[in-house]
Amino acid sequence: MKDLTREFLRAVRGNRSQVAFSRRVGFSSNVAAEWESGRRVPAAATALAICARSGIDVAKSFDVFHRDTAPLILLRGKGKRLQVDAKSVASWLRAHRARTRATELAVRSGISTFKLSRIFSGKSGVSLRDFFTLVDAMTDRLTDLIAALIEIERAPSAAQVHAKLEASRELAFSDPWTSAVLALLETDGYLASEQGTAQFLARRLRLSESAIEAALTALTRAGLVARRDGKYRVKGALTIDTRGRTGASLALRRHWANVGAERLLSPGARDLFAYNVFSASHADFARIRELLQQCFREVRAIIARSEPSEAAGLFTVQLFEWDEEAQK
Repeated sequence: MKDLTREFLRAVRGNRSQVAFSRRVGFSSNVAAEWESGRRVPAAATALAICARSGIDVAKSFDVFHRDTAPLILLRGKGKRLQVDAKSVASWLRAHRARTRATELAVRSGISTFKLSRIFSGKSGVSLRDFFTLVDAMTDRLTDLIAALIEIERAPSAAQVHAKLEASRELAFSDPWTSAVLALLETDGYLASEQGTAQFLARRLRLSESAIEAALTALTRAGLVARRDGKYRVKGALTIDTRGRTGASLALRRHWANVGAERLLSPGARDLFAYNVFSASHADFARIRELLQQCFREVRAIIARSEPSEAAGLFTVQLFEWDEEAQK
């Protein structure tokens, strides 16, 4: 994260000299040189204020990243006096943390629970480096935020990761089954199998071998898998997030919901399907929704840490409210 922080600050400076940039954003000393060398790290609130003073639309960038929480980032003043409220940064982080336990987040981020407590409470500021670390740990979408604020190519540490992420998203939209293929290619069962790849995958996904071959071809062209020693190998762990493209994302969710419905026609012995038609107070409905969101985040965290890769599957969450006025 150290290199990314330096690259980000360098990108914000653009083509200006370090001295000229430092003065432009309101500092009498050459803080740009200190930041870009790594000798000092600005607070996240300071860095975001610098972005705004440099002409970056910070409010719009956070809206692109996540519309619901964007208003929490408060900007005040104008020109060299423009400030980002440090407590508003803490509020934004708390919103993305939701109910994730401090101990769990400490494991993911490498930041102590004591320090996390002070950051989330707003008792101490959060450095830009720790801010990036927390965004990565809580959302898996750090490069999306970087790309919303600056030209991602100016941050080489993030650009390659972001390119892979975008490639995986494109494939997820054009051929959703590529995600399942990737998951199965990582399992020990596939690596130990003497079956041909297409045959192995087709049998488990209940697809035709031609559909599997098409998915493998697309994954290979995107550079997400490579064939070695007779087996396809996944080139690095991938996190596929589809937010920001509403229509395509809804189509993708419909696809996986339909896969679940079709699976009900012939469920596996370890499959789990359950439902509960209910009525409840608005407050309790909101609690149920929040619990399901938390469950989803915790399942993703378990998956991210799980070793070895012995099983591949599909996890979906559904909750409907039959209240037309509430939906409006």
